[in-house]
Amino acid sequence: MAQPSHVVALRALSILLLVVAVLSFLLMLVDQGWSSTFRLFHVPPLQPVFADLRTISGAWISQSQGLDPYVANPGDPWARPLNYPPIWSAILRAFSAGGDPVLILGTLQAIAMIAIAFRASLLRRGYLATLLLLSPPILLLIERGNTDSLVFALVLAAFSYGSFGGGVVMGLAVALKLYPVAGMLAGFAFPPRRAFAFGAATALPLIAWSLAQVVAILRATPAEIGVSFGLYNFLLLLLNPSAWFASYVSPAVMPSLLLRGLALCAFVLTAGSIWLLARSSYKDLFQRAAALSPPEKRIFFGFLFLFLAIFCASPNSGYRIVFLLPVIWGFALLDERGRGAAAKLFLAFGVLLMYSPFIDAQWLVFNCFAFLYALFLSPLVIEAVVSGRRRSAVGEPQSRLYEKGLS
Repeated sequence: MAQPSHVVALRALSILLLVVAVLSFLLMLVDQGWSSTFRLFHVPPLQPVFADLRTISGAWISQSQGLDPYVANPGDPWARPLNYPPIWSAILRAFSAGGDPVLILGTLQAIAMIAIAFRASLLRRGYLATLLLLSPPILLLIERGNTDSLVFALVLAAFSYGSFGGGVVMGLAVALKLYPVAGMLAGFAFPPRRAFAFGAATALPLIAWSLAQVVAILRATPAEIGVSFGLYNFLLLLLNPSAWFASYVSPAVMPSLLLRGLALCAFVLTAGSIWLLARSSYKDLFQRAAALSPPEKRIFFGFLFLFLAIFCASPNSGYRIVFLLPVIWGFALLDERGRGAAAKLFLAFGVLLMYSPFIDAQWLVFNCFAFLYALFLSPLVIEAVVSGRRRSAVGEPQSRLYEKGLS
């Protein structure tokens, strides 16, 4: 069935906008240089480029010196302890056959993000692909060469396809970074659950290999206030009045596990109170989201649960907000044709969150906005859990909303 001419025209404009934006950014890199270009977007650059991948390659040097890179990693240009599962060392060694593995993998990950944006530009609200790709957190992800790019692509593919293949891909994502286990749990909420579970089980040996170093990885993960987000990061910000003038917090003032637990309880209770006060709005929002097509529904609710799990299990660097992008996009779909003020507000504040580093170069406003966004998103998960107890909440036939073009 042929699509209306205005839909085809909007799609072409979205693609053209993305192509022009990417080419313009590449020209800026050539003309202004790496550091100057990223600074224009309030992204603090590091040299040498793709800095996060150099933690892994630097671990090889540390190991050759007889050191444990999870404890001491002088091979890294910034002497950062290794905080990646061991599978990444094997992946980088595989790329070393073709040259500098850091440059190869970092470039491939940047291309992957552009490819995802290009695919998204073909969808409804395609202009959001360019808007979100050029936001400071996503450019930070590309600048650092962080492996969250690849993990994001895998989780997106897993939720898009579901079934056995989706489970396999999700299992691989868990083995690479561990925290996508929250996405795996969310995947079990959608049929076919058994096929998804069997697919995820194929990655259990790799997951076990990664889990062997989970304690060392957690200890090596830095606690940042600037260029970060999460419940833990926000708590650090509240407990340190001088945080607006510093990027890192010394271990001596870090909150205890007890204090972190209390903060999580307060967060959940506040989210529950918001849900009770605005139950009708969240119920309506959930019903509209449940009317999306099966892939869109898996992506929206899957990433919603994953993002909130990441937020509560912080610390997180600012680029990990990439896992919120499908949720923001989902609100754009729910906002189509003027359907609901709540979706419009979540969409607008989501875009504001992604561009908030322009308000404050230290990204502290970004930290605060991420906290507020997560707080008001959480009641939607509560509503999904309450309403989702009925099997029909997930597997119900598509409504007229879907039949009229939201698929």
